[in-house]
Amino acid sequence: MGVTVEVVPKKWAGLQVVSFLGTLLFCLYIATISHLDLLPWFDRYNEKRILELLLLLVVTSLFLAVPSCRTQWLSMLGHLPGISKAILFCIVLAGLFSAAGAYFPRFALLEVNLFVLLFAASICVACSRMQLGKVFENMVAITLFLMGWLYLAGFLGYYLTALSWEISLSRPDFWGNFSNIRFFNQLQSWTLSLMVIPLLLFPKRSFLITILFSAVAIGWWLLLFSSNCRGTLVGILFAFPITLLLFRKQARRWLQWQIVAIGGGLATYLLFFSLIPHLMAIEIPTILDRELTQSNARIKLWSMAGKMVQDQPWLGAGPMHFAAQSGDIASHPHNALLQIAAEWGAPVALLVLILFGWGVLAWLKNANPQQHEEDKSLQAALFASLLTAAVHSLFSGIIVMPMSQVMMVIVTGWMIGISAQSRDVEKNHSRLKHLALLLVTPMVFFSTLWPLFPEVRDLEKIQSEFVQSHPELKNLRPRFWQHGDLE
Repeated sequence: MGVTVEVVPKKWAGLQVVSFLGTLLFCLYIATISHLDLLPWFDRYNEKRILELLLLLVVTSLFLAVPSCRTQWLSMLGHLPGISKAILFCIVLAGLFSAAGAYFPRFALLEVNLFVLLFAASICVACSRMQLGKVFENMVAITLFLMGWLYLAGFLGYYLTALSWEISLSRPDFWGNFSNIRFFNQLQSWTLSLMVIPLLLFPKRSFLITILFSAVAIGWWLLLFSSNCRGTLVGILFAFPITLLLFRKQARRWLQWQIVAIGGGLATYLLFFSLIPHLMAIEIPTILDRELTQSNARIKLWSMAGKMVQDQPWLGAGPMHFAAQSGDIASHPHNALLQIAAEWGAPVALLVLILFGWGVLAWLKNANPQQHEEDKSLQAALFASLLTAAVHSLFSGIIVMPMSQVMMVIVTGWMIGISAQSRDVEKNHSRLKHLALLLVTPMVFFSTLWPLFPEVRDLEKIQSEFVQSHPELKNLRPRFWQHGDLE
């Protein structure tokens, strides 16, 4: 028996159509942007940022333009606890005040608006999960499966070439369409917990389908071991035991498949990078042969961020403004909390920490032992994904990089949608709420696009001129763009 997959909603009302299209656009972004140069005249990083902005703007516009979708969006927002909405409002308000007093207010406002868009899009994802149910989950599971196979196909091709010609496996081309291997690892922090979801959602499958699903999960762990990423491993070593401790029997099936994937990935890694090269008496240079980020450099960045907090503790230097004084190392401090405290202010960092803790507790409270086995396993997988990425964000720029931000929208929106599914949400909203949303949305869109136009037309030219004028720099320091320094 094969797998029967429901991928289209049964009722094609306006709300379901928009939910399906929005989910499809997110899935296309995840499946294609990490492999293809859709905008070849832009740098790989800049391409992902531009397409991320288009994705957020299009999906949010679709939901807020259709009255029934706008009502659903307001209902999903209303589902959030009052304390959460108050905290979010305070964060945005503090960000606007911080941006107003920043040295580069145009870029500071751009970052505030970007996070507002990310939140709005996560509510859109939650609405899609609410409307489509299993269809949404099947679409995401198939997307993860296809993305994994595309990576594995590229890996096998490059690996065979490396065996034949002794080419280094540390080259960026080996790690997909990313300008830095660590951006790929950030994607893995979000997805390693989720790569076994096809095995959880499709219990009635043939042996061949089981092999295909398992091979993707095993291959994803193989790529992690091959990339020598400590941040993702630290996140996993923290998140997986905590998930098992909190979910216990509810995480059993998820954990069983993860053990298979981890064991298979480690065995395959030893086969590919130890046994086969030894038998062939060749040496293949890998990412293990070089250090991409020195630990003392990260400590220096944290010290710089701490100094910024001391200098301007209440409102920070301004969103994105670590990039204005980052020296010659990086345009962000490789720590999410320090970045927020340094740029938005220490009170905002505290509010974000409270909001995250509140959300985790609400998710655990929402876990129902009476649910179906696959639903319980899915809740454990999503929790592990969020926790892994959160821990990794304390050592990297997970909240900065475009593809990681899109995964953040999908995972958090998915969790909000599942949480709302089990509760009654308000469906009738006053015209005043609709009017306020229709007035605020164009303002957010305009203030997001306005800072981009002075430079996006000549983005690659500006970047090239900067590289030529700074020959001492080995790498650009990405933030919003690949050339992330504010000047």
